[in-house]
Amino acid sequence: MFGFIVGIIYAFITTLVDIKSGFSLLAGGIVGFLIFFFIYLFSLAVFKKEGMGGGDIKLMGVVGLFLGLQNVIQVFVLSFFIGSIISIIMLIARRKKGDDYIPFGPFIVIATYITMILPAWYTYNQIYRFLIYNF
Repeated sequence: MFGFIVGIIYAFITTLVDIKSGFSLLAGGIVGFLIFFFIYLFSLAVFKKEGMGGGDIKLMGVVGLFLGLQNVIQVFVLSFFIGSIISIIMLIARRKKGDDYIPFGPFIVIATYITMILPAWYTYNQIYRFLIYNF
């Protein structure tokens, strides 16, 4: 809750300085929260068990409030990419079974740090340049 309160205050202060950046932060918080909330609802309806925990949902909302809309989407994609690679390794090494829960929060945190170092605008530009010049 503390992260949400500080994040909302930060977004509103940013809105006073630059309205576009402030709305991006607020939209990032909402989108980050809703993406994982819908994953939670979908897995509950289809698989009859939680696909995401409540902490993961709130964590993505807070991350979105501080990083903004474009960066929270990058965190979302990177966290699933990192999570899938590590989960496959854990399944192959037989550390986890197919029906075991694997905490997703560490993958969100790792993806957040990567996004803080390489923001979305930089990452997208590099991918675009790679695709244009190599294909």
